[in-house]
Amino acid sequence: MDRVILDEWHVVAALESLLPGREFSTRLLDTDLTLARPAGDIVAAWPAASGKALPVCVRHGHVWTTLGTPPRPLFDLPFPVIAAGSVATGVPADRVLDAFLADGAVTPHPYCVLREQSAAGVFIQPVGNNRCIVHLLARDKAGQAAARLEFAALKPILESQAPEARPQPGTGAWYPVASSSDLTPRHIFHTALAGQELAVWRDDAGLANVWENRCPHRGVRLTIGTNLGTALRCQYHGWEFASGTGRCAILPARVTTYPCVERHGLVWTSLAGAPENIPDLGTAHWQPVRAISVEAPLSAVAGELPEQEGLKLFLQPISGSQTVIHGLSNDPAVSLRQHDDMLTRLRDRIEGSTA
Repeated sequence: MDRVILDEWHVVAALESLLPGREFSTRLLDTDLTLARPAGDIVAAWPAASGKALPVCVRHGHVWTTLGTPPRPLFDLPFPVIAAGSVATGVPADRVLDAFLADGAVTPHPYCVLREQSAAGVFIQPVGNNRCIVHLLARDKAGQAAARLEFAALKPILESQAPEARPQPGTGAWYPVASSSDLTPRHIFHTALAGQELAVWRDDAGLANVWENRCPHRGVRLTIGTNLGTALRCQYHGWEFASGTGRCAILPARVTTYPCVERHGLVWTSLAGAPENIPDLGTAHWQPVRAISVEAPLSAVAGELPEQEGLKLFLQPISGSQTVIHGLSNDPAVSLRQHDDMLTRLRDRIEGSTA
């Protein structure tokens, strides 16, 4: 466990949920805790395994403790808040945090988000790697109901976004996933990388986006939705996700986005979000040739690529059994049609040898 996280103050309960004279069990960072409230704002906390007392702070209507040594007192808030309920979720704390981060939100603590509205934000209790408890906050009594309704709608969305194990074709690798010319106005281009379906599109300002091809609400493919020029609209319930951030305009939810760079007429991305690692082809003008899909794994295709002056070839592993060849040409003596014929013959030879 990161020492910095251990040394933080962490929320472990709303004070109002602790009944005087009764013990309360909870969990923090994979550690079982017991809390007790003898009277008033006096609260004790200790690990269930050792019984050794932990530091405790009662502020902002909640109980805080730490498994380490906090370097500073608990943070102040810019405005008063009241507890609006606590909800256990089957997702990591950082996923909930990310969902609530929006324009104007502030984060006075690594697991706290505050907003200038009646449903004021959340304190997040990291239970373990893939679970957390969300302590809802409100500015007033009316905001309590709004906070509960908002999170009741958001919780199934977050839990449906639980990450799946997907094959990574290479550590820190960037791959082309489309030609710039594939991203025509108000179009959504459907492709995939290492088994992950992608929606690739351009907004009206010219910004290219590479997103997971899945609405976080019901999992509908975004490629059957609508490119509005500033956002994608899901076909199912009409939720809209903003270009660049992927954030929903209706609820604090967002599409999974991937880094995107346009270079040499190709659109590049990395599923791992690795630092940019795109081949440097100098200042020469490169013209994309027609991409060719090959029914063979990346390793089989890579071993058959020809070396040809004025032609650069790059591979996009669609899945474990399908690869797309992207080509760039800067040789005016060879037509794009000739390159296309050569790549078609190459595809036929590879598929014939792996059949």
